[in-house]
Amino acid sequence: LMRQWRRLKRWVKDEAECAAAYRRWRSLARENQAGSPVWLARSDLQRAQEWLNPADQKHPWRPSEAWAQRYNEAGRSDRDAGAAFALTARYIKASQDEVERRQQERERAQTRDLLAEQNRRKARRLKKVAAALTVVVLLSTWFGYHAYQSERQAQVLRLVAESEVTESSHPDKR
Repeated sequence: LMRQWRRLKRWVKDEAECAAAYRRWRSLARENQAGSPVWLARSDLQRAQEWLNPADQKHPWRPSEAWAQRYNEAGRSDRDAGAAFALTARYIKASQDEVERRQQERERAQTRDLLAEQNRRKARRLKKVAAALTVVVLLSTWFGYHAYQSERQAQVLRLVAESEVTESSHPDKR
C-alpha cells in the first residue's frame, strides 16, 4: 500500500506540473495570437514538445482536448477548452518552426559573414599582388632606362674612340 501511495503522489505531482506548464503555454499562445511575438525556446520548447508528443512508450499518455478541459478557465465552455488546447498545440509547433527559422537565419548570416571575410582576404591578396607587380614594372622600367642610357653612352664612347683612332691614323688631316 505504501508503494502505491508513493506512486500516486508522483502521479499527482506530475499531473500538477503538466497542468501548470499547460496553463503557462496556453497563456503564451494567447499572447502570441494577440500579436505579441512570444516564442518558446530551448529547454521550455523541448519540454513542451515532449509533453505534446511523449517518446516514453511505457506510458503512452498524451495530452488531449478532454485532458485540457479539466484545466479549463472558469466561465469558458468545453469548446473553448478544445480551441485553447488546439491553439496551444499550434503554438508549440510554431515555436519550433520559429526556432528553426532563426537557426537557419543565423546560419545564413554566418555564411554571409564567412563569404565577406573570404572576399576581404581575396581583395587584400589582390592588392598585394598589384603592389608587387607595380614594383616589378617600375624596376623593369628603371633598369631598362639605365640600360638604354648605358647603351647610348657606350655608342658615344665608341664614336669618340673611332674618331680618335681615325685622327691618329691620319695625322695629316689635322
